[in-house]
Amino acid sequence: HGQGLETTLAQIVADDLGARFEDIRVIQGDSDEVPMSTGTYASRSAVLGGGAAKHASEILKGKIKRVASHLLEANADDLEVSEGMVTVLGTDRTVSFKQISKAVYSDMKTLPVDAREELTASYTYDPVN
Repeated sequence: HGQGLETTLAQIVADDLGARFEDIRVIQGDSDEVPMSTGTYASRSAVLGGGAAKHASEILKGKIKRVASHLLEANADDLEVSEGMVTVLGTDRTVSFKQISKAVYSDMKTLPVDAREELTASYTYDPVN
C-alpha cells in the first residue's frame, strides 16, 4: 500500500509481544484472509490497526506466559518475554516461542489439558473508548 503500515504493525507486535521483528509477518489486502477490511488509508490504519495489534499482542503474550509457566514450572508473573524467548526472572531457564508452539500443537503430552491454549488473539480497536 506504500504507507509503511506492514512495517509499523510488525514493529508494534514485536515490541508488545516480545518477539523478534523478523519473525512477524503481516498479511494485508487479502480478502481471503480479511474479508471485512476496507483497506488502508490515511492515519486511520495506524490508529485502528496499530491499536488492535497492540491489544491482540498483549492477549497473546498472556497466553504464551501461561503455557510457558507450565513448561518452566514457574509462576507466569515471574516470567519475562523478549526476543521470542520466555525466561524465568533471575535464572537462565528459558523456552522459545517455537518450543511453546510445539508443546501446544504437536507434543500434547507435554502439557496438562487445561494448559493447552490456542496461541491466537484478535481485538477490534475502538478509538472512542
